[in-house]
Amino acid sequence: MTLHRVPDLSDFDAGFFVGVLVGDGCFGGDKRRASVTIRMHINHRNVFDWLMDRLPGGEFYGPYGPYRGDGVHRGAQYVWLARGHFLRETVVPILDRHLKEEHSERAYFRYLGMKRRYGL
Repeated sequence: MTLHRVPDLSDFDAGFFVGVLVGDGCFGGDKRRASVTIRMHINHRNVFDWLMDRLPGGEFYGPYGPYRGDGVHRGAQYVWLARGHFLRETVVPILDRHLKEEHSERAYFRYLGMKRRYGL
């Protein structure tokens, strides 16, 4: 088991992370464990490189093609995923400190709901 620690993010980096989550993040899970997901077009590869550099421990997938099986065109995408120990020990403390209702009521309450559902 790898122990993850809260990285020493600058205020700018923490704010950038929260901003990306507010704009493109998803707070949810698979009914067994919680997850925080960021899915973006492949034009934003630098964001994913930044995430993997600042928050090692996240999972990176892609690129995925423009069709996801339902016939809807979404464009080629990358996905970053936080779950398990990394989510609990690294991401949740950052969000508890920096994500506020004033940033986005929708994102804030989805985050709280995820924490409640999965006992975080």
